[in-house]
Amino acid sequence: MTNVTKQLQQALADHLAPVKPAPWAYLSTIRWIIVFSLCLIVGLSWYAHMNNHPTSLFDPLFLTFSAVMWVAAICAMAAAFQLSLPQAKISRRTWVLLILAILLWLGLACHAVCGSTWGELRHELDLNHAHYCAADLILLSLLPITLLILMLRRAAPTRFGLAGFATLLAVASLAAIASNFLCTMETPAHMFIWHFLPVLIVGGFGILLGKLLLKW
Repeated sequence: MTNVTKQLQQALADHLAPVKPAPWAYLSTIRWIIVFSLCLIVGLSWYAHMNNHPTSLFDPLFLTFSAVMWVAAICAMAAAFQLSLPQAKISRRTWVLLILAILLWLGLACHAVCGSTWGELRHELDLNHAHYCAADLILLSLLPITLLILMLRRAAPTRFGLAGFATLLAVASLAAIASNFLCTMETPAHMFIWHFLPVLIVGGFGILLGKLLLKW
């Protein structure tokens, strides 16, 4: 039996192939943020050249919202890459990153709702052109979502739903930053319905998408 075991071990060793280690989660996050930032700078430069640069870009509230979205995107992206690695138990750091991203978006949504009346919210739903902001957010998310899903599948995640949620929340957060620069409507009701709420909906959809596409 000992000889058989040794032969089996040797046979398995002979067929071993070199495996490329998974990249450090935070390094992958930094790379993605840098790539998106460069794309955003190029896109906004072209937009500013073709159109009058909105004065709202220098508004303190606008800049604060953008900064909060950046932090939420970075936290969700870091959590997504952490969840992409095979693990029996989710680390406390991953939970902190994911919960912080959710709380930041809920804070933005609550701030917008508190600054709106019920009539203003209903009025936003009646506008025929306002839904273009949500459509822009979804269109801006399609390519990054596809690339990230392919990357995460190669990393062999074990928490499919959470990994999908974190991935789509991160991408939607980045897309929301871009769509905010392109949008000229700044009322709290508009921001809540067509900017903040779609991000949370896309993130929730990521749970289902992760369970369907991240299995390996």
